[in-house]
Amino acid sequence: MKSSVMFRLSLDKTFADKTDKGEPMAANFKAIANDVCHILQNIFKGADLTDHRPITCYVSSESVPRIDATTDPKKIRIGLALPKESLEGLDYTRFVYQLGHELGHMMLGPLRTNGLIETLADAISYEILDRMTYLWKMKYKPSHPWHLYAPEFKKYRENTEHQLISDLPQEIKDAILLSSWSEIALYLKDQMSVLDTNITSENGLMLRSLGARILRTNKMQWKELVGISGFTNPSPTLDSKFREDLQINVADLSDSLREALTHIGR
Repeated sequence: MKSSVMFRLSLDKTFADKTDKGEPMAANFKAIANDVCHILQNIFKGADLTDHRPITCYVSSESVPRIDATTDPKKIRIGLALPKESLEGLDYTRFVYQLGHELGHMMLGPLRTNGLIETLADAISYEILDRMTYLWKMKYKPSHPWHLYAPEFKKYRENTEHQLISDLPQEIKDAILLSSWSEIALYLKDQMSVLDTNITSENGLMLRSLGARILRTNKMQWKELVGISGFTNPSPTLDSKFREDLQINVADLSDSLREALTHIGR
């Protein structure tokens, strides 16, 4: 069955045609963006987008990437926090990590965010990084530079996870090694208010990464996440402003999705 997830995605002129060394920049990043979209089609096979507007990606001067679904009624804008050294160095891992996260918001619903939604977007981004490694190993001949680059995506995910959860309490690190999911769920439940009020702080990023790791370990059914951000009160249908002060009404979700979210204390 062919997926109905179809992104109309472009890069604007903030992505230069070439690097200072004369290497293709915009064309390379656009090709990689197409691969990310292809992977998302496979992850969410059979699902439909919550918003069908075209997407324009640009290089942002902000410290974090962001999706803007409210400023322009005709399109979505995704700002990627890529410093000059990342662009000139053709840092494909950072590009995929950020783009995957923001396109994850497109699948979840771009008009809401909170600790749970950011955790889910992180999980999607991690999944894309691993699948990029597999895709490039299969897509390109062994002698191709991108075949040789392929392991870097999974390595980036591993390093990001390791760095973000390095400050977890030792008992939780031990619980990860022992697959003690109930202990981890209780910890995340206890830390829920910390996450929801500090989404982009060091603690927030740590808790998000832990939750993303646990969801992927327990074989998340990705398709069920489509449109989850619509389960707020009021819903995006009733209030189309961007809101980050609302929680997901977990009780209104499907039985299987509620069960999956218990692994992260929800």
